[in-house]
Amino acid sequence: TGIAELRTAVESDNESQIATATANLQEAAYKLSQRLYENNAANPTGGDASANPDTTQAYNAADFEGEPSGGAAKNANDDVIDAEFKETK
Repeated sequence: TGIAELRTAVESDNESQIATATANLQEAAYKLSQRLYENNAANPTGGDASANPDTTQAYNAADFEGEPSGGAAKNANDDVIDAEFKETK
């Protein structure tokens, strides 16, 4: 695969091989993106709902296992406030 090729190139520390492997991986990613875009354009509703779940659904932190990375667990019903502040010295 492209990732394995890039890993091998990085381990060899050969700049030419790294550049080639990076370009190959980037091209593969572009092709994948293009196919995803074309599939979505051809079938914007997603087809079978069980095969393609709605990815626009909002999730709460409680939907995932574990504790938030900020430390203490948060209540799923907590309101989030987005604010800006200025630091004074």
